[in-house]
Amino acid sequence: MPGTDSVDSRVPSFRLSSFYFTYYAALGAFNPYWSLYLKARGQDVAAISILMSLWYATRIIAPSTWSTLAGRSGRPVRWLRAGSLLTLASFAVFTVPLGFPALFAAMCVFCFMYNAVMPQFESITLSHLVGRSERYGRIRVWGSIGFVAIVALYGVVLDHLAVDLLPWLMLPLFAGLVASAFVNDYGKPATTTVQAEDTRFGAQLRRPEVIAFFAVALLMQVSFGPYYTFYSIFLDEHGYSTSALGIYWSIGVVLEIAVFTFSSWIFRQWSAATVL
Repeated sequence: MPGTDSVDSRVPSFRLSSFYFTYYAALGAFNPYWSLYLKARGQDVAAISILMSLWYATRIIAPSTWSTLAGRSGRPVRWLRAGSLLTLASFAVFTVPLGFPALFAAMCVFCFMYNAVMPQFESITLSHLVGRSERYGRIRVWGSIGFVAIVALYGVVLDHLAVDLLPWLMLPLFAGLVASAFVNDYGKPATTTVQAEDTRFGAQLRRPEVIAFFAVALLMQVSFGPYYTFYSIFLDEHGYSTSALGIYWSIGVVLEIAVFTFSSWIFRQWSAATVL
C-alpha cells in the first residue's frame, strides 16, 4: 500500500487504498470459494445457483438505495460506516450451521450490505481526486492486489483446512473493512462551474453513449454469473486443488493490476471511449 501521501498531502492515498484492499481481499475469498463452502454445507447445484444469484440481485437495488439514504444525511460517511458494520455483523451469521431458508435470509442481508458500501466509497475517493482523476488507478489497484493475495493465500490454506471454516477466515477481512471505513471521509467539496443540460433520467438514458455503456455492462455481468458461481466447483470436481484454483483465479486479476498500474499512460494515449 502507498506508504505516504507525499505526492499530494490533500489526497489520503493510504487510507483510500486500505478500503479497496480490504473490500476486494474479502471478495477474493468470497468469489472463488463461497460456492465450495455452500456445497460443503450440503447445498445442491440448484440451491447454490439461487443463493449466489442474490449477490447479483442485490447489486440492482443496494447501491442506489444506500446512496439515496446517504445523500439525505448531513453526515453521509456515517452510512458508509454503518454499512460496513452491518456487512460484518450479517456475515458473522455464517459461522453457525444454517439450512437453506436461513442461508437465503442471511445471504439477502449480507449481499445487500456488501454491495451497498463500495459505490458510496467510490464517491468518497472521487471527492479527493477532483482535478487528479489520473491518480485513481494508483489507489484502486490496491483492491486488485488484495484480491490476488487472498485468492492465492486462501487457496493454500484451504488445501489443509476444511472449506466450511471459510467464514471464520473471512471475518478478519471484514473487520479490517470496518476499521478502514472509520478512518475515511469525504474530501472538501470543489467549486466548479457546470453547464446547464438536461439531467432527466429518461433523456440521459436515451443518449447513444449511455446505451452503449449499459449494453457493455450487461454483457459483462451476464458472463460473470456462471463464472463466479460454478468455475470453482468445476475445477474442484475435476480434481484440482484449491491452491491451483487460486492460481487460475489470480491470472485475470494480475492483468487487471497491470491495467491499473499503467492507467495514467493509457488514458493519455487514448480516450475512455476508445479504451472501452
